[in-house]
Amino acid sequence: MEVNSEGGDLLTEAVTSEANAEVKDNLTGDQGDTAQKTDDSVADDQSTSDEKPAWMAQLPGDLKDSESLTKFKNLGDLGKAYSELEGKLGSSLSIPGEEASDEERSEFYSKLGRPETPDGYNVKFPQSFSEESVKGYKDAAFGLGLNSSQLGGVVKAMSLQAIEGLEYLQNQQTSARDSGEAALKKEWGDDYEDNFKIVSRTLTRYGGDDLVKKFSAAGLGNDPDVAKFLHQVGKDQLEHRIVGGKVGPAKRVPGQLSYD
Repeated sequence: MEVNSEGGDLLTEAVTSEANAEVKDNLTGDQGDTAQKTDDSVADDQSTSDEKPAWMAQLPGDLKDSESLTKFKNLGDLGKAYSELEGKLGSSLSIPGEEASDEERSEFYSKLGRPETPDGYNVKFPQSFSEESVKGYKDAAFGLGLNSSQLGGVVKAMSLQAIEGLEYLQNQQTSARDSGEAALKKEWGDDYEDNFKIVSRTLTRYGGDDLVKKFSAAGLGNDPDVAKFLHQVGKDQLEHRIVGGKVGPAKRVPGQLSYD
């Protein structure tokens, strides 16, 4: 094998040239011996790899010809491998099949971390959950074989969905209020505040607080058509009951078009 001297200085080239000459001499003189040794080594390795460990002769029947056992050079290696496998199997879990008994399923769930009773769940529920709701969720989780971590994940996901739903409803209500208010202000102009006082008087006089709450719960408190209807009813009544003057001041309900 020659040493590459390309790109070197004169001294390097001289040293490299001498080294190459020495390498060639060594290769020429030892080539025959090296080739012979290489052939012998290959033959020895091949014969060794084809032989089965002596201990396999003690095995019965087809096990004597098992290729998977040849990797164990002695009985000690085989025993060690079996001991390790047995330890792994002892700590493993087998999923219950369709024919598994209730006891087998219960034992499986216990190994996965399910508490002994539904009351054993260590999960923090939102304050808005009633005791009855919490008990129902724990009972259902116990029946499904969930552990505390899994039940906690379910409760957290439900809470996030509830928050997102509430935010969505609030955004919808705000949008409805803003659009309804804009439409009425455009139609009523400078009479907007006075007209709403009439709306409030009409609703509270003929329906009371309970009807006001129902209107709000149904989303009618921000409906321009409802407001105009109540205004017209109140206006007709006022025209029959009073002559001149204005309706007294009223307090507007925040976030609604209607007044109390």
